[in-house]
Amino acid sequence: MSDTQAAQELERLAEQASTCTACRLAGTRTNVVFGDGSTRAQVMFIGEGPGRNEDLQGLPFVGAAGQLLNQLLSEIGLQRSDAYIANVVKCRPPGNRDPRPDEIAACKGYLLAGPAAAAMGAKCTSTIPAGFPDDWAALVSAAMASNVCNQPADGGKCNPLAP
Repeated sequence: MSDTQAAQELERLAEQASTCTACRLAGTRTNVVFGDGSTRAQVMFIGEGPGRNEDLQGLPFVGAAGQLLNQLLSEIGLQRSDAYIANVVKCRPPGNRDPRPDEIAACKGYLLAGPAAAAMGAKCTSTIPAGFPDDWAALVSAAMASNVCNQPADGGKCNPLAP
């Protein structure tokens, strides 16, 4: 898939997600936070779910966590535009609570299709949140060339696949 085709497919998926009502989060969102970054990314960051700032702006990792991510990327010689950034769920859970299993399942196709549409052989760094089904973690891992996880926080589970 060419870069142009990948960008067009990501735009199509983002437009589809913008009208999604597959779970309860659609009723409380301000914006769908689909994903952001390069269609040629070799690195993908997956967050748990959008926070307040992300919901307001419609972009992932734009709050304090995004500022930290930008700083850390800079320290290793990368820019935000060199990576692809997404969340497990595309709408902000109320009160920044953890996404529920049915909400994660409703967004499953977008998470898997986004990187695939971008034709990425990305190395993925993620923390699998609590309640994230084990088979789902394997699917996300299988969709990437490799999955290098950070230490899980708050009882989450990490399911790395070695290259």
